[in-house]
Amino acid sequence: MTGSCCSFALKRRFDRCRFFAPCLTLSSQLGFVGNLTRDVYHQRRHLLEEAERALGLTVTKTDSGTDYLHALNNIRFFLSADIGFDEYMVKNFEAMACGCLLIAYDHVTTENQALGLRDMENVVLYQDIAILTQKWQQLMSNPEMAATIATKGQKLAEERFKFETIGKQIVDEITVDGKVVPLHNQHSTSILDYFRYSFYR
Repeated sequence: MTGSCCSFALKRRFDRCRFFAPCLTLSSQLGFVGNLTRDVYHQRRHLLEEAERALGLTVTKTDSGTDYLHALNNIRFFLSADIGFDEYMVKNFEAMACGCLLIAYDHVTTENQALGLRDMENVVLYQDIAILTQKWQQLMSNPEMAATIATKGQKLAEERFKFETIGKQIVDEITVDGKVVPLHNQHSTSILDYFRYSFYR
């Protein structure tokens, strides 16, 4: 595992003790939980507004913690719109861990392969509202396929992005034969990178 992959994976993790798929009566078919007010989200806001009109999307903003977890656990399909960020925000993986079928904006980069995201297998990817609408109709006409994608997505999140797994990857990254590699030989990641990622949820 390279240093860049380690920092890459660090930003995509969830707490298994918090994010899980309980037996609840889902109140939202297609939903989004997050912030739309800042200027940096104008592309996200535009797409989600289109989805509200065309697909009946429900948009919710909650506080972090229990309210956020409860909102995710009440969504069957989570629509993500990380447009303009060139990466997948952590909420994608939190939604997958909660058992939501993740419908995510496709960045068309090597990130998909590195994260194990496979379109129409463990995630549904789209690039514009037309493709989103087409795939949404597919999901609605084939509930069994939708359930399978959601299950595989949750399995991916549990296997690849929980704290225990990421922690082991970090240890493997910074050690060689049981010894810590000097920091100057490791890939450096700016603290601003982590702050930016945490801030733009």
